[in-house]
Amino acid sequence: MRAAVLLLALSALAPASAQRTLPAAFSAATALAATHARRLAALVAALPARAVTQKNVPAVPLNLVFLGTRSQIEGALSAAGWTEVPLGLVDSFEDGLHQLRERKKITLFPPLLPFFVYGRAQVSNWAQVVRPLESRHHLRLWQGQGKDARGRAIWPGATNFDAAIDWRQLDHYTAPDIDAERAYVERSLAGLARPPRMTVVASAKIPRRGTDSSGNPFQTDGGVLVVEFPPAP
Repeated sequence: MRAAVLLLALSALAPASAQRTLPAAFSAATALAATHARRLAALVAALPARAVTQKNVPAVPLNLVFLGTRSQIEGALSAAGWTEVPLGLVDSFEDGLHQLRERKKITLFPPLLPFFVYGRAQVSNWAQVVRPLESRHHLRLWQGQGKDARGRAIWPGATNFDAAIDWRQLDHYTAPDIDAERAYVERSLAGLARPPRMTVVASAKIPRRGTDSSGNPFQTDGGVLVVEFPPAP
């Protein structure tokens, strides 16, 4: 759509001979934008609405999806200031203890609970710590099914904000506004020197209000942030 708007602006400045070719280019750009929007809508519609626990209890809504290689995604998140958190409790504890001994900010502990999409636990966890152990931005990524129309791997994701420790369950209370956290992820990636293409696409499946598997309430407009990297050569 941005290309179409640019062509429209150029048409006002172009000489009369060039203006005859601009409508065709404008139509082509508009058609490409519409095709892209339809493909993203179909991709989001095919995703599950939520991850689940090992006992199949509905957990967090899937409000992210990355399109690209794992190395592209990991490189972008790292460059945007996200830290990969170890998946297992033992690894997370040992790495966090090492940071403590080195008098570094603890970013690798605690681990995130395992949730499941397509019967598989997440392949990676990422965080930006606000107050060590207590509050952090975080996201999970799962390996999806198949590829998109451009041959890119599909990685569903979920993001929310750990606001405080829940000592009763040795867990965290999460902030209910998951759209704010989705927007935070988008802003963090938009600050890269070469940011990926990002679009928020509405999902009819995601409930607008609910609670996660720990009883934390959430609210959302149902949007899914689609993060696109160029197809691998």
